[in-house]
Amino acid sequence: MTNIELNGDCLEVTIGSSGCDPESWEMGSFGVDAFYTVFPLQRAVKIQLANNQLCAGFFHKTLSFDLTPFRIDGQNQVPIYIEAWDERIVYEY
Repeated sequence: MTNIELNGDCLEVTIGSSGCDPESWEMGSFGVDAFYTVFPLQRAVKIQLANNQLCAGFFHKTLSFDLTPFRIDGQNQVPIYIEAWDERIVYEY
């Protein structure tokens, strides 16, 4: 991952990888509830890239993921910890 930004209710993730054409890459996000012994309640996220290309070129691709399913009743924000990303993201709604 080279960049992560919040844009409203979306998490925009940019990934760089070698390949022939980034349009055929498949990216996904997986979230789980985490750290229920702390408040506010938090989420843990993993971003996955499926790239089966064997070309020497290097590309970047940005995808946007809807965060509304990450909302927690009774809270107006949720901290999100993303695997392999050092910065804490706080989704406010």
